Amino acid sequence: RAGISGVSFALAPRRAAYVPLGHRYLGVPRQITLSAFAGIMGPLLADPGIRKLGHDTKRADVVLRRHGMRLLGVTFDAMLGSYLLDPEAAHDLATVAEREAGVRMTVFDAIAAKQRGKPAPTLDEVPLEEAAPFAGASADAILRVADKQLPRLAQAEVLDTMLQRLGQRHACCRRLQCHGAAHLAPPPGQHRHSDADEAIHKLLRVGGVALPQDLLQFGLQG
Repeated sequence: RAGISGVSFALAPRRAAYVPLGHRYLGVPRQITLSAFAGIMGPLLADPGIRKLGHDTKRADVVLRRHGMRLLGVTFDAMLGSYLLDPEAAHDLATVAEREAGVRMTVFDAIAAKQRGKPAPTLDEVPLEEAAPFAGASADAILRVADKQLPRLAQAEVLDTMLQRLGQRHACCRRLQCHGAAHLAPPPGQHRHSDADEAIHKLLRVGGVALPQDLLQFGLQG
């Protein structure tokens, strides 16, 4: 049963927030509970009027559904888009981001190097001051990939295929987006960024969480 170490969001380019939920290491600050996260962000994630952009949303759905959350309104999946453009290419986010948008992401091993004789570390073991920028960069990369990939999908006449697959996925089992990376954006003509902003800021203000806001919400450089 997979847990959730945390979730990162990008509301605009180079503007991300990371919400740690399940980090575990000696001296880790108190974190927001998963139930508090679900209570605040659940309605927003389930709102089909707010578009969500992500990467590997199918796998994310499997994890989040186990924790009683749903997400509607996914209109872009970077991994699916990469597959539709070139089925033989690599589709992991770091490769897609560099290939599609010229974004070079920090590899996980750089913040969680494996020590000899010990199991490979996981994100929940990484200190928050290192995990937050790493996870936030993933959310930001999805925005940049979408900006470059969507015109190519349209030109290749496969954009409708993506939307149909995402729509069928949601119709069948209400796929949820996570992967520690999400972009929340309003549909054309609607102003819903304030809803996402308010929800994320509410998470940062949850009582009893000993974390500075600038650790969770930050600007990304480059």
